Amino acid sequence: MHGPSPDKPHPMAGFPQVCYLKNIVTNPNIVVGDYTYYDDPEDTGNFERNVLYHFPFIGDKLVIGKFCALARGVKERFPAGVAAALQAIAWWDWPVGHITEHLALIAGGDVAALERVRPRP
Repeated sequence: MHGPSPDKPHPMAGFPQVCYLKNIVTNPNIVVGDYTYYDDPEDTGNFERNVLYHFPFIGDKLVIGKFCALARGVKERFPAGVAAALQAIAWWDWPVGHITEHLALIAGGDVAALERVRPRP
């Protein structure tokens, strides 16, 4: 394996402002995938303070996938149609080489372009 271990809270030595969320989230209704990191120069350990629209009493579960990067203060939500398209594309389940090859499209958020390069079974 190349790169930092997903089991370490802080993957970059000397940069405590960056942490892998899976290692710090304690709320059982927040599920975080490996290699998802959070960057906050003020307090990485208190990520859960940013989860504003989460209602566990009605069964809400926040799922943050693998390989996500979250910055302090993020509040972005996708319209239902875009969220459904992204879930169908499921780029996070692609082979690592395919993700690497199309990283610019993934970062750019062009859903139609991602659909065109999605591996077919």
